[in-house]
Amino acid sequence: MTTRRKAIFFAAALAALHSAGANAAAPLEQAQQTLKGKTVRIFVPYAAGGSTDAIARQLALELGREFQANVIVENRSGGNSIIAVQALLAAPADGLSLLVSEGIPITVNPKIFNKLPYNPDTDLRPVGTLASFPMIAVTGLDAPYSNLKELAAAIRRSPNSINQATAGIGTLDHMAGGLFAQVAGISLPNIAYKGAAPALNDIMAGHVQVMFTDLPSGLPYVKGQKVKALATTGETRSAQLPDVPTGSEAFPGYSFSGVFAVYAHGQTDTKTSEMLNAAINHAVRSESMAEFLKGRNFTAFVSNLPEHKAFVSKEVTLYSKVLDGLKLPKN
Repeated sequence: MTTRRKAIFFAAALAALHSAGANAAAPLEQAQQTLKGKTVRIFVPYAAGGSTDAIARQLALELGREFQANVIVENRSGGNSIIAVQALLAAPADGLSLLVSEGIPITVNPKIFNKLPYNPDTDLRPVGTLASFPMIAVTGLDAPYSNLKELAAAIRRSPNSINQATAGIGTLDHMAGGLFAQVAGISLPNIAYKGAAPALNDIMAGHVQVMFTDLPSGLPYVKGQKVKALATTGETRSAQLPDVPTGSEAFPGYSFSGVFAVYAHGQTDTKTSEMLNAAINHAVRSESMAEFLKGRNFTAFVSNLPEHKAFVSKEVTLYSKVLDGLKLPKN
């Protein structure tokens, strides 16, 4: 390549790089302009104090700090996330009202309700992901099984003698246990509680045999030697519990993780959605958010709009498979 041609080539490459950088920065600059001084509401579909509430409040702190916005978290619990979704849809589609949730409003609710007051395909717009976390299968300390293979064998020997405890119908722990049952080819009846705490209490007492709770909630019980860990459900072993095998070590292909994500009103335009995505990703990459996630045993999960949309599609497919296998009656 001649010197002149090299110069032209590198000039073009630098121009392309500059253009790409400018395009990437544009939504973030828009966020700085749009959110400054504005009031942003984040709806949470659960009561204060839980993991979803905690990460929503951390996001509120990050957005307020980085974009000088007044960010308010509003807990709208009840109705399997429906009340919070309705609150979001009652607000203008201007990007100043958001929902922080797992994927339940999109993945689970359409399968367990005959009629929803919203359309999961068009009324919720995915605009960003925050963090992921595996589940952990726990049982009482005196249980005669120490891993998922032994649990499955015990169920086969004595069908319907072993139940799973969950925080409710259609919750992540219900889905994780349901997927395990499908992969293992067993039946695992569900006993639904009003929250994870009473379910874990009955696991400790030996009233129910197994629970697939989220790792951040279950870890203190394991560390405190109140329950026994059978497996974690991430793709790799947990750094907090390196001696506990993954579910896929017992049953290849079995993995399940929850994800906290952010949704906007379905009518939010593309430019505003890109602005929100840039602001959310900027918040997730901050040092203070990283410290928060580490302290909660969450893993940062950053995605652009196409990646988030593809992730939701994949989750819908997975949950549909699990829910079809559970054959739950619709409400």
